[in-house]
Amino acid sequence: MRDEQFIESRAILHRWIAFIVFFVSGFAALLYQVIWQRLLVFFSGADVYAVTLIVTTFMAGLGLGNLGGGYVADRFSRRTNLVMFIAAELAIMIFGLLSKGFFYDFLYTRHPELGQSSWLLWIVLFCSLLWPTFFMGVSLPLLAKALTRDVGDAAPTIGRLYGINTLGAAIGALVTTWILLPQLGLEQSLKVGAALNFACAGVLVLFIISVRNQPEAGSVTTELRQQEPNPSLPQTAESTGFTFGTWLLLYVLSGFIALSLEILWLRLLTVMLKCTAFAFGTMLTIYLGGLGLGAIAGTKFVQRNRRPVSVFLALQTLVAVSAGIAIVLLVSPTAESLIPNLSTYFGVRDPLNVSLALNGILTWWRNQALPLDTSAEIGRFVLFLVVVPLVLILPATTLMGLSFPYLQKAIQHDIRTIGRRVGALQVANILGCMAGASLTGLTLLNEFGTAVTLKIVIGLASIFAALWLRNIFKTRIGSVALALALITIACVALPSAPTLWSRLHGAAPSRVVFAEDGSGVSLMRDDGTESNPYITVFVNGLGYSWIPYGDIHTVLGALPLLVHPDPRDIAVIGLGSGDTLFSIGGRPEVRSIRCIEILRPQLGNLRQLVQTHPDPGLLKLLEDKRVQHLSGDGRAYLMRSELRFDIIEADAQWPTTAYAGNFYSREYFELVKSRLKLGGFAVTWAPTERTHQTFLSVFPYVLRFGDNVDVGSLQPIAFDPANVYAQGQVKFVHDYFAEAGIDVEAMIKDYLEPGKVTAYGPDATRPGPADINTDLFPRDEFDYRRSGK
Repeated sequence: MRDEQFIESRAILHRWIAFIVFFVSGFAALLYQVIWQRLLVFFSGADVYAVTLIVTTFMAGLGLGNLGGGYVADRFSRRTNLVMFIAAELAIMIFGLLSKGFFYDFLYTRHPELGQSSWLLWIVLFCSLLWPTFFMGVSLPLLAKALTRDVGDAAPTIGRLYGINTLGAAIGALVTTWILLPQLGLEQSLKVGAALNFACAGVLVLFIISVRNQPEAGSVTTELRQQEPNPSLPQTAESTGFTFGTWLLLYVLSGFIALSLEILWLRLLTVMLKCTAFAFGTMLTIYLGGLGLGAIAGTKFVQRNRRPVSVFLALQTLVAVSAGIAIVLLVSPTAESLIPNLSTYFGVRDPLNVSLALNGILTWWRNQALPLDTSAEIGRFVLFLVVVPLVLILPATTLMGLSFPYLQKAIQHDIRTIGRRVGALQVANILGCMAGASLTGLTLLNEFGTAVTLKIVIGLASIFAALWLRNIFKTRIGSVALALALITIACVALPSAPTLWSRLHGAAPSRVVFAEDGSGVSLMRDDGTESNPYITVFVNGLGYSWIPYGDIHTVLGALPLLVHPDPRDIAVIGLGSGDTLFSIGGRPEVRSIRCIEILRPQLGNLRQLVQTHPDPGLLKLLEDKRVQHLSGDGRAYLMRSELRFDIIEADAQWPTTAYAGNFYSREYFELVKSRLKLGGFAVTWAPTERTHQTFLSVFPYVLRFGDNVDVGSLQPIAFDPANVYAQGQVKFVHDYFAEAGIDVEAMIKDYLEPGKVTAYGPDATRPGPADINTDLFPRDEFDYRRSGK
């Protein structure tokens, strides 16, 4: 008896060791996913097509890994499966250590031409990610077969493995986004991931040594087959009326709905969080955390359940229902009554000041008094980075995770096929996720927008509702009626696009003009009066600029234009309100301006706006034949273009927005420098001192106007305030700006006063590498310890 208890206690200990290893493995996997996506964006671009390709190819590799892992897991012993798991962890570790050199140094720096063709880009991404994602995918089938001793134990064991691994992934997303990237950057964080893989492999080596004398799972298979049927064991899939093929199709649909909801949630959170760099990691943390918690909770109930099919179908139905209810509540008057000033929070133009909020929380913890602005920022932080994401995402994803053990109980009825069935189901789910990423991200959002796409996705859950009712009551008419009722309720209850986007921007539908597609949301909000028009321009929820023109965006275009001796060919990254683009065309010498905008609906939305708000500056810009509008990632355009320009600048953007670091890094400024003509100017808004120092580290000659406009060149910049004023008085220049209601001489006067212009030459002190932004360490983007200007 003591021997049996000792053996059982050792088995429990070994199982917990395996669970902890799988938790850490999931942590490392999400660390890699977050960083690899960031590295690959340099090569592929950050537009929606490229990002969708990265996601789908990542999932394709996971799917092949699950398929391969399921196939081999059922053919080898428990110990061999563990050895293969160790080999997989080591393979991932090796690639993790080499990935920066391959993704960034080889693909982006040396062979950017491989990303020019869409098909070639897909092939390169697939081949690049196949090695690590395949080995990530094999892990669940291998461990599932290694730890499952009998078919009755399959559902809870596989459910716990899935849940613990997913929880590890959630913590990995959280720690990578909030700790590793701000503290270590991309390259050093990859080393953390590799160390975790090595630790997993090392622990499992010890694990194998300690269990070398325990019997294999296969040794009990014959005995199990000789036993009489046990009514406590789950029904076979066929006895429920569903073949295994049907289950695969249902799990494809489940994956499609799950990934489509993830894309829609990210779209909504990006707008509400004002496009902060922390939005994606926060969303992943809650999404994966819900899946993991749900799966673990499901293992507590699944063994006592005798109707796993009905429960699975009901849970899948409730996923869509809970997602829909959360969104309806978010835009309803009920939310305003529960959260006072919610509309005010939605309507704020500026990004969330994470630094101010975190420092305020620390001050509050010390029982010190808080200024009113700090208290308000803490409220925004807690509301939009904690409360709203939890309410919006957690209920639905917990239900998704809860359904996983019930699915395993419904289909696992032979220990000899556990690995293959786990692998096949994961492949089916991943295929659904790939379809969701591609169809929703590239087609549905482009054609219908977020509001209608949401109704379509929730409507698809009516299939689960119909099958659930049919499985319970064996009636076709009632199941069809329930499905139609769910679709009707979704269409009626869910908000329309004008209601959704006006609400999330703190305005009435009559006060906004908006457009969206897969690349994002463009919205213009009327904040003025009939006698004093004022339009705030939002891009993905963040206020970027305004109309009429005449402030910092105008200065960013006008100053370098008036200083340059002969500006002819110009490139501007970012359209926004068109302010910078308009002002940089204000001299007769300019013959061509290329504007590269990643948000495709932005130009069309400006054209729509001018129909009801005919601002003279915007009208003049839209009629300017010198301007060529291009869609795509501006940095990728410069990387692949052989053109040279007299002036290159990126329109001003907040330094803490997602991917802003790509336009404030040393490598970006080096790229701009390489695309300048002789005597050409690079221009940037310098929202932080670190941005200014980074710019200064690249260009030998720099003019700084005020404390936030930098102009750099490879050649000495001939600057004379009198000549700049004289340029502003040229008839073409004066009339060009005056037509938009701008007094160009008065506007630039403040920037040209004595003491406001600082000139730097090659002999000026340059910062060291630890003080600047780089591609691999975008310090300003993830710096929540201090604020920009």
